[in-house]
Parts: sequence; C-alpha cells; structure tokens
Amino acid sequence: MGKDNNDPISKALLANAHLIGCGTKKSVKQAYMLLKKYSNEGNIWCQFMLAEYYYNNTISINCFGKKNLMLRDTSKEAFMWYMKSAQGGYINAEYKIGDCYKKGFGAIKSNLAAFQWYLKAAINGLMIAQYKVAKCYQNGGYDGGIGEKNEKTDEDEAFKWYLRAASNRYEKAMKIVAEGYENGYHIDKDLGEAKRWYEQALLLGLDWAYTKLRQWCDQDIIKSNDPLYYEIML
Repeated sequence: MGKDNNDPISKALLANAHLIGCGTKKSVKQAYMLLKKYSNEGNIWCQFMLAEYYYNNTISINCFGKKNLMLRDTSKEAFMWYMKSAQGGYINAEYKIGDCYKKGFGAIKSNLAAFQWYLKAAINGLMIAQYKVAKCYQNGGYDGGIGEKNEKTDEDEAFKWYLRAASNRYEKAMKIVAEGYENGYHIDKDLGEAKRWYEQALLLGLDWAYTKLRQWCDQDIIKSNDPLYYEIML
C-alpha cells in the first residue's frame, strides 16, 4: 500500500494494519488518527471502523484511558459515525444503526426506527438484517406501512424474510425455515421442502441438520440412495 494511494479501501486496510500490527508496528493511537483523518474525508469504510472502535470502547481503553481510569461514554460518537457511514451507503452501518436504535445505544431507543434501518439493510442484501426483519415481523414492533409502531405480528411476512435470509445461507434462518416446513410453523407443512433445507444445511456442515437427517433415516422417514446419506448411515 503506497503512501499516495487514494483508494478508500486501501486507506481502511492501512488503518487496520496499524491496529493489529500487520506489516507494521502495532499502534492503536496511529490507527485512530488515520481513521479519524480518513473518516473526515468521507471514507465510509473508515467511518464504520471508527464507529466500531467507539462502540467497543477500544479508543477509550487504548488511547485516552489508563488501567484504573473510568471509561468515558462513547456511544454518541459511535452512533454519529455509523450514521455517516450508513448515509454513504454502507449496508453494515445501516444494520448497526438498527442495532443502536434497538438497544438505545447513542440514540433514543425505538423499535420502529430499528426496524426501518434493518429493513433498509435487508433490502440491500445483508442476510443478518433480513433475519432481524423477520424477527420484527414475528414479534411485532415493525412499521405496518403507516409510519407508526405496530405491535401486531405478521407470520407470513416473517417467514418470507426468514426464507430470504436462509437463501443467503444464514444459519439461524435456515433452521427456522427447515423446522417451519417440517412442523407447519408459519407455512404449510411440507416434508419434501423440509428435507431439502436440512440437506442444504448438512452440506454446510451444520450439526443440527445432521442430527435431524440421521433421525429421519433411522425412523425410515426418508430412504435415499444419494451419496449424501452414506456417511449419515454409518
């Protein structure tokens, strides 16, 4: 990475190299200075990284604090830099803004605002945000299309978002979708679809899928000559 390299991702990598001591001497202070500089220049990756360090109080511990010094609250700084990064279009920052509103971290707690930011990130393809949107529809607290908090649940919409997250191989969503088809939760019961989702999870090495398919083999619920099942039956 050259000194005159203006590529925004390279700048973020340079700051991270100082943070972890990769190819250069580890210096959290130097990393912080670079992140602050690049963030003020509008670098959305550095803005997100700076927000993360404020979120975890890394800056307070390593740059401003001492062993016995009480950590200062950096939640507002974290929220501010997440927001700048999110407004620049960084989907991970959009998701973290949702988390901040959900927890009341650096902002007034609001389930509605959390949902709106989760939805923004979900539409942009972030699978964990898709999962969180599904949770909002399942548990209530989403925007019901009228800009107000809605405590009602929407199981159909929840399952649609679980399905989107599962299609992106988000493990928790895959389990919910597989069990949903198996037991008729949120969707009509369909053992064929359940089997397909358990098989996809098995190919990712997920233990719960192995356990379920092994159980089905033992109970003769499924019989298959597919090589996928050879190891299960051993």
